[in-house]
Amino acid sequence: SLHIQHRMLYRYLTQRALPYLESYFYVGATEREFSKENYGVPLERMEYFPLGGNPPEEKDYLEKRAKRRGELAVADDEVLLLHSGKLDALKRTKELLEAFAAVPELKAKLAIIGSIPENEKQNLLPLMEADQRVVYLGWKKAPELLEYLCACDLYCQPGSVSATLQNAVCCGSAILSYPHMIYTEGLDYGNILWAESRADMEETFRNIADEKIDLEALRAGSRKCAQELLDYRVLAARL
Repeated sequence: SLHIQHRMLYRYLTQRALPYLESYFYVGATEREFSKENYGVPLERMEYFPLGGNPPEEKDYLEKRAKRRGELAVADDEVLLLHSGKLDALKRTKELLEAFAAVPELKAKLAIIGSIPENEKQNLLPLMEADQRVVYLGWKKAPELLEYLCACDLYCQPGSVSATLQNAVCCGSAILSYPHMIYTEGLDYGNILWAESRADMEETFRNIADEKIDLEALRAGSRKCAQELLDYRVLAARL
């Protein structure tokens, strides 16, 4: 597909279209570099146009947040962490659970949403069962997931890329993420904690426990990112 579909067919079609385009949009830095290398699109013709989301209205947000935090019995002095997706090895769920378990002094709950492949159950289920702070909620439909995103304080995505991260930002959550270029060059409004390894995650959790990280300030950064960049109303107005 790289040599025939992209470097021949798509490159040909893109080059034919370029003279008629005002802007060539890309959704992230990785896609920008791919378009430059494989389609020959000049950087000066490109414009960042990210995958967005729909920030909830404040009343709706507060209702969803209270509902799900009540369901999970999150105390006022507890932090709610959320991790979601198809929980394969690329999601690094095992490393996340191990890092969380290594900081028992952190007053927090870790809610996990998603499906566990058969070959990962032996790795993940014992870790979930060993820590009373971990709650596995199984698979949830998109509207339900958005309610949990409103409820959480820190959305944890230490592995592969997922559009859920943008939705978490739109719901005002702070972010823990692997430093993928699509995020480091687009969505960093002082709202993301970067983690390349299990040790990085553990250090982050320990810093939260020691109150060295201001999650409220990070969450404010996410709200600013949503309002200025990711809100589909803002993106539509650009068009």
